[in-house]
Amino acid sequence: MNKLQIEFDKSGNLSKTSSINHLSKLSRTEIFQYVSNYLYREYGITDAPLKHLIAILAVELETYELCRKEIENNGAIIFYNRGKTQGANPHLTTLQKFTKNILRIMKDLGMTPKSRLSSKQYPKPLNHEKLYGGTNG
Repeated sequence: MNKLQIEFDKSGNLSKTSSINHLSKLSRTEIFQYVSNYLYREYGITDAPLKHLIAILAVELETYELCRKEIENNGAIIFYNRGKTQGANPHLTTLQKFTKNILRIMKDLGMTPKSRLSSKQYPKPLNHEKLYGGTNG
């Protein structure tokens, strides 16, 4: 297995020459650095509670990736009791739990599209009914 070459530019973004294509392939330290830089760039925040949450996210992503690889290697359906019983791979349930945790933490950090949109101030849309005196229909 090849070691990934991760390079960051001066802004903390993944550089164009980096061989990484997905955040889940980064180590805990690299995830922490990437997310910290992103949050500083977007929101200008670097406080201690935020760093603890980022560290939790890094562990969650790493464990998520381990479960995903286990399912990829052994399949969603596995055999128990010396091959007599067939059932769902227990990593599926674990993967689902980690997915929910990761999404919740990313939402709390303002890293989901919905949380990013709600954190920015956008002008209210025009009320077309009021503007045009009613709706056609």
